[in-house]
Amino acid sequence: MPRDNKRAAALRERLAQEPDMVREPPIEYPMADESRTARAHFLGKTVLDRLTSGRVVEQLPVATIAPELRPELRQPRRLPLPEELRSDEGWLHEEAVLIEELLTLGRSLVQRQIQPIVVYPGASLIYPQARYLIAVGHRRWTAAVLVGKETLDAIVIEPPSPEDLIDLQYTENEKRAEFCDMERAWALERMKQRLGDAPWEVVEQRFGLSEARRKQLMRLTVFAPEQQQLLAYVRAAETQIRPLHTALRDGSLSADQGTTIVNEIVDQVRRTVQAHARRRDTGTGAEGDVGADRSYQLPVAASIGKAQVTQLVEQAKRAAAPDEPSPRPRWLMPLLESVQRTHTGLQRARPRLDELDGAMVQELVVALGGLTTEVARIVDEMRGESRTG
Repeated sequence: MPRDNKRAAALRERLAQEPDMVREPPIEYPMADESRTARAHFLGKTVLDRLTSGRVVEQLPVATIAPELRPELRQPRRLPLPEELRSDEGWLHEEAVLIEELLTLGRSLVQRQIQPIVVYPGASLIYPQARYLIAVGHRRWTAAVLVGKETLDAIVIEPPSPEDLIDLQYTENEKRAEFCDMERAWALERMKQRLGDAPWEVVEQRFGLSEARRKQLMRLTVFAPEQQQLLAYVRAAETQIRPLHTALRDGSLSADQGTTIVNEIVDQVRRTVQAHARRRDTGTGAEGDVGADRSYQLPVAASIGKAQVTQLVEQAKRAAAPDEPSPRPRWLMPLLESVQRTHTGLQRARPRLDELDGAMVQELVVALGGLTTEVARIVDEMRGESRTG
């Protein structure tokens, strides 16, 4: 018997010996996949194992559950709220891919919930009835809301630390096919920030990633935030869009060209998904009907081809060639990324300045003064070159 199965059997036996604990009949769930077992072998007991040890599965009303919406603790998957997916006219057209996936998931949950979600006690300003916040299972909760499912199987844990919450979300999402590389990159960034801008080696060890894999994922941050959201929306893999992010990093494509290509990729995915959805719903009622085939799998990332992305990149380069007398220097994109990171860091620091004592304030003032002086010099020089040019 595999080690995880033995542990689960022992846990069930121990819980059965506690007569004073009121609970529902035990619910059987399949064990985690090989990736989690391997991770536990090399890194020890997982955060999920530690936080859920001794806990039982309960049935909770969906209305008492809400997502964690604080930016620093929010799920890396960044799902819209259920009410944001509808308008007065019905489902939002621009969210067609996501809505189709959530409805498919919701239909399967109505039939059978394979894995419990994980929640912890907490309150929500947006959902006043909520008594629990989601640690793992935001997507399943959203799907349940959309199809009107009244209860969800859940494990209630003690409120986790921010670091444990990020680790827990990453580990559990990693097992799911719809968890994409952009969301992995977001999770890495969040963990690095929560660990006080720790060295990347610490983050890699925390997530069980190699340096090479971490670098692959972080290359996706070359895209602007709006582009990142779109690429996550269609679950693009880093390898699929490598020609695009490479061209952006080496300066052979402009940011505007990158935006155009990302929009073309997203439009192609939407058209493919909508075509498959229409074929699925033929003879079963209106598009999006909850009674549609529950075994249907939506083609999302599979509709993005690396060859197609390469072709779009080359077409953009050829189209822009007459209008670009000189190539962008290689150092420009890293500098722009550095400026963006500094800008983001300053925005995050502003609400926390009251944590600094006098010496720290003086140190920061000196550093920012030097930065301001250098920025002013560069701006003046560029303006001078512009006038003489």
